[in-house]
Amino acid sequence: MGMVAERMTSLNCDPEVLNPLGKGPFVLVCEHASNHVPEGWDDLGLSADQLVSHHAWDSGAADLTRALSKALDAPAVLSRVSRLFLDYNRPAYHPSQFPREIDGAPVPGNARLTEAEIECRERLAFFPMRDAVDHVIAARQALTRGPAVIAVHSCEPEMDGVARPWPVGIISQWDQRFAKRIVRFLEGVGVHPVGDNDPYDGRTAAGFTLTHHAGSRRLHNAAIEMRKDVLTGADGVAHWASLLADCLSAVHQEMAP
Repeated sequence: MGMVAERMTSLNCDPEVLNPLGKGPFVLVCEHASNHVPEGWDDLGLSADQLVSHHAWDSGAADLTRALSKALDAPAVLSRVSRLFLDYNRPAYHPSQFPREIDGAPVPGNARLTEAEIECRERLAFFPMRDAVDHVIAARQALTRGPAVIAVHSCEPEMDGVARPWPVGIISQWDQRFAKRIVRFLEGVGVHPVGDNDPYDGRTAAGFTLTHHAGSRRLHNAAIEMRKDVLTGADGVAHWASLLADCLSAVHQEMAP
């Protein structure tokens, strides 16, 4: 426990909070914004290639979140650690909160986690992220009836040999009203096809952000799952940020009391 405590005192893995005073009726959350493994964990024993793979982070998602924060004048909270170190979008004790293998290869740094190690990572990366999102939502709720919680992700164009035709997927859990309207808006402006709970089904996936931060408060919510290749370069990010900002604003206005 001494080594674990020493690690904790020398590191700051607090999330990045953008535009906390933004007046837009949204809170953006990017759980997989970074592929950073804190100093002292020896990159979890992984190679450089593994740490830039989709297993480690959602490349492009942080750039899109920052652009959306500006376009929507919305607060945003972005994780500063790799999902391999701790996947914030998984509930406690979920098997993939600390992935033990990727593509069949072991993650040495996650192989034999002790309770002290798990507690250390949670104090470093889970609780600060949770508290930051809770704080931002509470601040927005004090000013507006809402807000809508939007999680921003990116995904591979192909998985397990199966191509993903959707440039964007809209993921929802059991309250799908907000997400369904986003899908219809995007289809209406010519985006085709739009993933409706594709490539992941939010009703069966372990999505902590929407469940804890939105569902528990009965806030409108959705997760945006962008295909990585459409976010290539500044132009791709700018295009989708503009389109999604128009979409989210229109849908929120449509559903506002």
